[in-house]
Order: sequence, then C-alpha cells, then structure tokens
Amino acid sequence: MGEKMSRNLIRDLLKNTGQEVEINGYVTNIRVFKDFSFIFLRDRSGECQIVVPKEVYSEKIISESVLSIQGEVVQNPQSKFGGLEILAKGIKILSVGISGKAIPEKEENNLNLETRLDKRIHRLRLKNARQLFQFSSGLVKRLRDYLDQEEFIEVQTPKIISASSTEDGANSFSIDYFGDKAVLSQSPQLYHQMLLSAFERVYEIGPCFRAENYATQRHVNEYTSLDVEMAFTKNYEEVMFFLENLLKKTFSEMGVSEIKDIPRIYYSEAVNYLRKNCGEKLSGRDKEELGKYALSSYDSDFLFVHTFPLKLCQFYAMPLNESYGQNFKLLYKGVEISAGGQRIHDLVTLRESMNRRNINQSKFHDYLSAFELGIPPHGGFSMGIPRLISLIQNIDNIKEAILFPRDPKRLRP
Repeated sequence: MGEKMSRNLIRDLLKNTGQEVEINGYVTNIRVFKDFSFIFLRDRSGECQIVVPKEVYSEKIISESVLSIQGEVVQNPQSKFGGLEILAKGIKILSVGISGKAIPEKEENNLNLETRLDKRIHRLRLKNARQLFQFSSGLVKRLRDYLDQEEFIEVQTPKIISASSTEDGANSFSIDYFGDKAVLSQSPQLYHQMLLSAFERVYEIGPCFRAENYATQRHVNEYTSLDVEMAFTKNYEEVMFFLENLLKKTFSEMGVSEIKDIPRIYYSEAVNYLRKNCGEKLSGRDKEELGKYALSSYDSDFLFVHTFPLKLCQFYAMPLNESYGQNFKLLYKGVEISAGGQRIHDLVTLRESMNRRNINQSKFHDYLSAFELGIPPHGGFSMGIPRLISLIQNIDNIKEAILFPRDPKRLRP
C-alpha cells in the first residue's frame, strides 16, 4: 500500500502547482454545467475553485457540505483565486447537512440582533462573521505577547469564590457550593495583589461575571477581562503610562488607527466641563460627552480621567491626599474600557481604609493575611476585551463581539 496523502491547505496551492493535492473544506458555492461543475471550497486558510468532471461529481453535495478532494493544481489566468484551480480526480463526502447554508449572505443584514445571536453557529459560516472573531483572537494574542515580553506571568485564579470575600456581593451571582454559599468572581484583582510578593508581575485573561440587570448595548453578564497587576510602581501615572504603551503597541500591530499620546484630565476638570450634565460617577451619557470633548480638543479617541474623590474609590485605592485617590478610568470613543490605579500596599493603611467604609475585615481574612508578609508598592488595571473589540470595529452592540453572550434574558445557545 502506498502512503496516505497528507492534507494540503488552500494557501499553499501555489507551491504545489502541477502536483496532486488533497484539500479538505466546506462548500461555499456550486455551479453545475453539462459536462463538468465548479465547486468553491474554503478551509481555515482561504478559498479556491475546483473543476469537477461529470463522472466525479455527486448530486448529494450541497452548500456547506464538508468534502475531501483529491486533484491536480493547475494554472488558470481566469481564476479569481490566485490564477489557480484544482482539477478534481476524486471526491469524498465527509459530512453533509440537510439544508445547506442556513443564512444566505445577502439576507444577513436583514436579521434582527436576537436572531443573529440565536443563529451564531450558522452565521459563522459567513466570512464577515468569522473575521470579527479572528481579529479578536489576534488582538488578545498581541496583548499576551506584550505582557510576556515585559516579564509578566500569566495566572489563572478561581471563578468560584466565597460569598463573604467579594467586593460587591449585591452584583454577584450566588451559587450553592456543597452547602456553602459561593459566588462567581467579578474580578481576579484581589488574588493578583496577593500574588505580587511571589511573581511581581501577573496578568490574567479570563471570564468575569456581574449580576447586573442592565439592557444596554455595552453591558453583558459574562465577559472576558484582561487584568494586570504589577509591583514597584511609584504612582498611578506609571500604571496609566504602561496601559497607554500596551494599547499603542497592540493597535499598531493589528493595523488599527495609530494612538497618539493619550490626553489626561483630572476628575474635577471633567466635572467642571460637564457642569449640570455630570453625575458623580460619570454616567454613560456624561462619558459620551467627554469622548466628544477629547476628539474636539485633543484630536484623540482616548481620554484618561484620573484622581477621583476617595469616596468614589474602592477601599484598596491608594490615596493621593485626604480627598482624592490615585486612580483612573480610560475612555475610548466616549465609552469606559478600563479602570485602574495605584493600590494600598501597607496593611495598616489598608485596614484604616476598610474601617472608614465599615467593611467587615474578617470576611477578607485570606486577602489581608497576604499583606502580613509584606506586599510591594503596586498598581494595575482591568480592561474588558469584548467592549474594546466592539468599539474598534464600530459594532453597536457588545453582544455581537461575544461568541455566546449572556444577558438577563439570554442563557442560550
């Protein structure tokens, strides 16, 4: 017996011109003529056209059938696929559906959002739907590459945590954990702070869960977050500078618009600009106005708003003075995509901060015990990946940028 022919990818056909190949893929279109047919096939690397003699063709083949085709790669100047085509010598049907392509490309834009989400798997057979998530994968890879180069350690922290040790239990999903109360993690940050004495620089790309009953275009109940924490930062400005460089590098490598130096304004400046339209926590509408301000005043899609009043900061935020904290939010196109700052690293100061907020410290025993060993000065930030992707791609609803989104009314597919 001869050796079995190994699979070839469509992108490599040029170097196999004049040779026999085996390609596996999905039928995108079929044109049947009297003596031969054209089958258009795609795989993960591209698309090609195949000339199929009448005696080789099978009427069982329909759109989106999965085929293995053996044939010779030949040149054809009229081919729109790199001037190449395959002369089929054999076809094996690996899988065939019952209806072919469920959503014709021309009908894609006529579907409402809920139908598009219900039909996610069917829609991923369309090129434009796949490209969005290929872009997302590439962006996450470049974020990882940058952090790895900067000597960060990627970690994985629990997503099921004790109900008593969460920052905001009201917005947590409760679950029964063998008779104990547990919740789904809203953020890995406290774990990351604990790990700094061992690794100095950690990051995580993973799911976060928020039980918020919102029906907006920018909120979901489960999303992928990038969380970064690093030791020996002197202040929140160092954290902002690092985040800025991370985005500059990532946008450049992804071929997205160039990021200039990101403008920075104090929280008080933002409040003064917004005047009566401003809520103390910067509502969504207020952030949109600040996005317009950044574009008109600084020609920037980005804007750092920093130094919030301490009463609006989390208990772990390092104070700048008696009234303000060393923290920031990053807006992109008028939408918040990241929040971070310098953290409290001294145990006495941390306990005082918790006391001022009437936080039961016994519920954070494990977290506080890590500070007994001594935690270096540090800061960090979090960033929602789907929200960033949706804004880069100018997608109106964040759910379009998540393969299987979860909101208050959606628990499937």
